[in-house]
Amino acid sequence: MCNSYSINTQRKYSTYSSSTLNNSSLSSTSDSSSLPVPISVLNELDNTSSVLSYSETLRKKAGIYCLVNTINNKRYIGSAKDLYLRLIEHLSNKKSNIALQNAINKYGLDKFSFCIYEYFTYHSKVVSHKALTDLETSYIKKYPFDSLYNFMITATSIAGYKHTDEAKLKLRGMKPSLIIQCMVKSTELSHWL
Repeated sequence: MCNSYSINTQRKYSTYSSSTLNNSSLSSTSDSSSLPVPISVLNELDNTSSVLSYSETLRKKAGIYCLVNTINNKRYIGSAKDLYLRLIEHLSNKKSNIALQNAINKYGLDKFSFCIYEYFTYHSKVVSHKALTDLETSYIKKYPFDSLYNFMITATSIAGYKHTDEAKLKLRGMKPSLIIQCMVKSTELSHWL
């Protein structure tokens, strides 16, 4: 089966004209001239070999992405330090948005596309992390909020988060079997990597 994706190596960020997008189902029903156009659209998310082929394109590359439901044009916009790992997390229902996962379960993975809006280069971990989440927020705000699976209009991250003493006590009180289950689930991602 042929891989359905394209990469424009000259452009590292999205534009704001929908006229260059071939798949009209990815454009929004609102004023599409002001909406970002992906620089890359990856399809066949239900095909393991296609997803594996995206590794070279996405692995260890940071950026802003979205998962688009091609039936109703709703999307989840996110940011990632490693776009391939983040795609795999969504496909494996690990660390993923519950509204998005419910839509994937309802419509099927074949009805979704993974789009890259912009690649991001880290210069300083602290400064760049804030810049990446700010950039994600700017993309979220370009869409009517009711057309998104996102829960908040402002991007957030737990990077650098420190657990409270109370949370640490709760974690210490977890049953060992729950900890092992969490570890096993995280290793389930390894067959994609």
